[in-house]
Amino acid sequence: MRFFAKLFLTFWLSLIVIGGLIAWAADHMRDAFERRVPDAILGELEVRNALIALLTQEGVERLRAELSTRSDKDQYHIFDEKNNDILGRHVAPPNTKTQEIMENRHPFRPLTVTGKDGLEYRVWMRPKRPSLLIIMGFFPWLLVGMVISSGAVVFILALHFTKPIKRLRETSLKLAAGDLTARYLPIPHRIPDELSNLGRDFNFMAERLSHLFHSHKRLIRDISHELRSPLARMRVAVEMVNPKDQASADNLQHIELEMERLNTLIGQIITLSRYETVQIDQRTDWIEVNGLIEALVVDVRYEGEKMERSVELNLCGEVVIRADGDQLRSALENVIRNALRHTPRNGHVFVSSFKDDRNLVITVRDEGEGVPEDQLQAIFLPFYRVGEDRNREHGGFGLGLAIASHVIEHHDGTITATNHSLGGLIVTIVLPIQNVSL
Repeated sequence: MRFFAKLFLTFWLSLIVIGGLIAWAADHMRDAFERRVPDAILGELEVRNALIALLTQEGVERLRAELSTRSDKDQYHIFDEKNNDILGRHVAPPNTKTQEIMENRHPFRPLTVTGKDGLEYRVWMRPKRPSLLIIMGFFPWLLVGMVISSGAVVFILALHFTKPIKRLRETSLKLAAGDLTARYLPIPHRIPDELSNLGRDFNFMAERLSHLFHSHKRLIRDISHELRSPLARMRVAVEMVNPKDQASADNLQHIELEMERLNTLIGQIITLSRYETVQIDQRTDWIEVNGLIEALVVDVRYEGEKMERSVELNLCGEVVIRADGDQLRSALENVIRNALRHTPRNGHVFVSSFKDDRNLVITVRDEGEGVPEDQLQAIFLPFYRVGEDRNREHGGFGLGLAIASHVIEHHDGTITATNHSLGGLIVTIVLPIQNVSL
């Protein structure tokens, strides 16, 4: 059954049922009204006649005493010849127009009677309108039935249409988070409609995405491994050459340099592919992070001295977290070396850390040109580089920050980039502190 037809028929049926209940309730209310209202009118008329009898037989004082004790006294008003209410209430007597209307509405018209004292009094009764709740008092179960039945219909209808949407949303979030095995599970005993077709189409899309993703990663791994074999053979061939002139030596040195760059690129591609495809948590070691940074900076400083750049440290006390030591070292090294490459000569790279009760925050700042604001998030994408001129000057393949981003995410942390007000880029890494802090 189509979604439109299902929705249309459900609402139509609901309106028919509710309309039938309203018609049935109206019919019973009319019967109750016709039975109850005459009795109420007769009772009010009897009270009015009794009050008139007191006025004519026992006098106005007796009537005043009786009327003041009645709970329904606001329905009955007796005015003297000066149009004053005998109980002193501030009530305007019925005007001429009201009296003309009431004259035609027997038995509620105002009456003029002569009291025991010989004076004329006007007796005006305001009939009490029967309350809907009083009329419905004979049928309380009717109201309850209408509320329950309409609520049940709407609840079932809402559940029927929102449950597959909610399940589809949960599955799409899992797929977006990297779980390529997430699939929409059809709801059993559900009549097929457009939502069911949407679920099947979603699963087809997920299968295609999973296939394309794994094919892409497999292609990258295969190409990387295939390229490393001829690179190794070329390296052996170069080592066997015995150059006799300086020009050949320079050419061989250049070839070795390019081979080393290509080998580094292939290694980074394989590393990135592994981080993107493997979702297994391998955080099995307790790592003292600041000690890891200090050991890493020792190597980076040696490289920085050749580039006429320095690395400054400002670390907090020792912090131990559960992590994969090799992965975490690789991520921090990529971030620090990236800052070193983009720092000008005689510049500085500042590495600092501080902690609170829950997180360790590591910041790496360079003194370079910074990054355009609209590209701060894109620099963590694979092979993304900012500005061709800058890349030619500083080198790099655009994979270091992408690898660092995957490693930090696998450790339940975050990595962000912002521009410093005085120039340069700040990369901030936040790692959760688990149970051990020294």
